[in-house]
Amino acid sequence: MKTIKLLGILKSYPTFKLITIQRILNSNKNYAKTVVNRLLKQKYIQKVCPGTYTSNNTIEEIASNIVYPSYISGWYASYYKGYTDQIVNKINIFVTLKKNQIKFNNYVIKFIKTKYMFGYDKINNTFIVDDNKLLIDALLYPKEFGNFDEIINVISKGDFNKNKIVSYLKMIKKQSIIKKVGYLLESYKQIDISSDFKLNKNYVTLNPFVKKHNKTNTKWRLKL
Repeated sequence: MKTIKLLGILKSYPTFKLITIQRILNSNKNYAKTVVNRLLKQKYIQKVCPGTYTSNNTIEEIASNIVYPSYISGWYASYYKGYTDQIVNKINIFVTLKKNQIKFNNYVIKFIKTKYMFGYDKINNTFIVDDNKLLIDALLYPKEFGNFDEIINVISKGDFNKNKIVSYLKMIKKQSIIKKVGYLLESYKQIDISSDFKLNKNYVTLNPFVKKHNKTNTKWRLKL
């Protein structure tokens, strides 16, 4: 198969592995390695991480297709959606298995292990969190959002569906997250989900980045 034809096929894959080349060429592993090395040398493709390659230039497609299943969330998702004014070059990829972060071109791709693998969409070839899950992820993994102002950006600028976010919270079953999401939805979007949950009496801290809390909210059992 001619190189031009092969590259045309590979363009349809955000990322690919050696086995992909074997299947396309109907070849053995050694020949596929030779082809990959030639394409790398000619700079037709790039190595993303050991065993994974790309001929794609779209970083979101590449990053969210290194591991399956996975999706983009965290601060980079806010940047991608236009919810932050900051320039973010660390891409948070949420995955089910532990994986070390990698550097690719001018980006750091950090993999965040989560057991809550839902609440994302496939847009073109990019797997990206939806706004309802983005808010929940922000409260589950606040350090991946930089600071609390960035979490406020999510609730302020995001688009939320009451039924969907309630269903997500019921799947997660964390009282602390229910309280925080409930308070933020009510405060910023006038969405009240209190009738959907029975809260315990324990108080939790809304903002994990501060130590002093001068106020409380009795409805949502929060230290503000």
